[in-house]
Amino acid sequence: MGDYRIAGLNTSLPPRHTDAVCWSRAVDLTREVGQKASEQVMDVKRLCDLKVSKAGDLMTGNLLLSADGGNDRLFSCTDLIHGKTFTLVFGDTLNRLHFRLTHPVTLESSHGLLVKCRGEDVCLMGNPSEIIIYKVIRMNSYSITNLPIPTLPHEAANKLYVDSNSRNLEMEHTGWRGTGTTVKKYYFDSYGTQPTNELKRYLRSPIFYNTEQIQPKQEVFCANLCLYVLKLLSLGKHLGPTGNSKRFTLIL
Repeated sequence: MGDYRIAGLNTSLPPRHTDAVCWSRAVDLTREVGQKASEQVMDVKRLCDLKVSKAGDLMTGNLLLSADGGNDRLFSCTDLIHGKTFTLVFGDTLNRLHFRLTHPVTLESSHGLLVKCRGEDVCLMGNPSEIIIYKVIRMNSYSITNLPIPTLPHEAANKLYVDSNSRNLEMEHTGWRGTGTTVKKYYFDSYGTQPTNELKRYLRSPIFYNTEQIQPKQEVFCANLCLYVLKLLSLGKHLGPTGNSKRFTLIL
């Protein structure tokens, strides 16, 4: 071209790829290609921001596991090795579920653990430093062990404490004592039922009891009969049996 230019070209694209293109059209084509490339880069970035990395990531939304297409969903760690731990953190490091191989699963909480069922409190542990039960406890014939000596009236006692204190138990009543210091123990039942072996062991022999049925069935004046016996005893009446028998007869 000898430093001469080609001018007056059509600004539209030429029909053949060997034809010359005007400078303004070439600039526009370059700008359009750059814009599309930039949009594609932004699309890729937005797509990456919506996905979670397998190497670890931070989510800002909810994670919901759909149950469609399968029977079970597993949210866990199944390849833990010795020396490694698995932890689920709830809000901060003071509230977490922690596990290490060959160790118990540890549940840590800064304000205790509350167990609820159908909206009702069942058990509160660790807040304050005690366990509070809001329902009946069924032991299924198992024992509660290592109880300390009770210090308050509502505290449970262990068998050793009960046995040692039952020896010092005195059943005193002003109308029960005769001559001497021996306490007479009376067991009265309006149907003539004898005292149980457990009661005999607890009260210690001798125990005087009646065997005659005084109250007819379907009648409801047993409390009156019990008060009558107490009245006789308070008046110093002798209800003791004759001879070596432990049975006595109540005369109405």
